[in-house]
Amino acid sequence: MGEQRRTTGARSSVPVLAVGAAVVVLAVLAVLAFVLPGGPDPATARPGETDGAGGAAGSDGAVELRVDGPTSLTYGRVDAALQGFTAYVAGDVGDEARVEVSGVGEPTTLPLSWSGRAHVRPDPALGAGPHEVVATLDTAGGEGDGLRATHAFEVRRAESVVGASFIRPPTTRDTGLLLVAPFVRGLDVTPPQPDATVSVKVYLGTDSVWSSGTLPVTADGTVVVRVPVLRAGDYRLAVGYGGSANLEPGATVRGLRVR
Repeated sequence: MGEQRRTTGARSSVPVLAVGAAVVVLAVLAVLAFVLPGGPDPATARPGETDGAGGAAGSDGAVELRVDGPTSLTYGRVDAALQGFTAYVAGDVGDEARVEVSGVGEPTTLPLSWSGRAHVRPDPALGAGPHEVVATLDTAGGEGDGLRATHAFEVRRAESVVGASFIRPPTTRDTGLLLVAPFVRGLDVTPPQPDATVSVKVYLGTDSVWSSGTLPVTADGTVVVRVPVLRAGDYRLAVGYGGSANLEPGATVRGLRVR
C-alpha cells in the first residue's frame, strides 16, 4: 500500500511541474516584451515619436493626434473609397475642433466625426516620389490646439500602355500618319509629359527598313508620326515610349500590310 501511495504522488506532481514551467515562460515573455525595442503606441505617442509608418504622432498629455493611411500609392490610380488618409484625435477637444491637412493636394480643413476622425482623399495628380501628410489640430485655443502629426508615403509611377493606330496608312505611293498615344487604363488624370519621347521602327521580316528617331510627346500626350512610302509587303512596327516623371516606359508592336 505504501508503494502505491508513492507512485500516485509522483504522478500528481507532473501537472504541478507543468503549471510552474508555464508560469516561468510567461514571466520571461513579459520581461522580453517590456525590454525589447518597439514602436510607440500611436494612440499615446508623444511629439516626435514615430507612428510606425515613417511619420510622427503628437500629444500634449491630454489630447493625442495621429495620421494613418497607405505608405504607397500609384500615380493617377487613387481609389477614393479605399486609398485615403485618416487623422485620429483622442481626448476632449470640443465639438468645434478641426484638422488642417496638407501634403496630399490642396490644403484643406476638415471637421472631426463623432469618433474623432477626419478622412482626406489624395489628389490623383500627385506626382510620383516621396510625400508626407501633415495634420494640424485646431481647437481654437483649447486642449491640443496646434498639435501636429505626419505620415510619410510614396507615389509610384503608373504602368503605361502604348496605343498606336493609323490616321492614314502608308502605301506604295503615299506616306502615312501614325498616331501614338501612351496612356494608362482607368487613369483618373491626364499626365503632363514634358520629358516624354516616342520612337517608331519599321521592320520587313528581320530587316529594319525605317526609324523615326526620338520624337517628343506633345502637350496633349500624343505624337503623330509620318511613316514613309513603303514597297508592298507585310511589316511590323515597333513603337517605344520612353516614360515620364509619372509613367513607366512602355512598348507595343503592330502589323502593317502594304499592297
